[in-house]
Amino acid sequence: MTEPRLSLATLKNGAALELVDEAIQQLLENIVDPNTDAETKRKVTLTITLSPDAEREMMGLGIDVKASFAPRSTVASIAWISHTRDGVIALEHNPHQKRLFDEEQGEGASVVDIKGGAK
Repeated sequence: MTEPRLSLATLKNGAALELVDEAIQQLLENIVDPNTDAETKRKVTLTITLSPDAEREMMGLGIDVKASFAPRSTVASIAWISHTRDGVIALEHNPHQKRLFDEEQGEGASVVDIKGGAK
């Protein structure tokens, strides 16, 4: 029986193809991620490095697969800087504006019955 010739399919018992398939799957997941730009091009790069010895009788093989993803979109927010007795802090809500709902009391805790209202 003859030994199969070196090819992309036989390289490291199919490892090169498996690495490319894995990179494609990762790119597909990046494409459907709503936190990335839908139209950014993604790519897979397969690099096979052949390193022959001085006698040209044998060579080392290197397989490298890289995927280029779309970056995640920036999530924007704002913060207010406040001076306290403990020092300078940053808050994501305006400390000078009263909150509509107090998270500590829970939903509906600020509802008060109005007496003398129309029935």
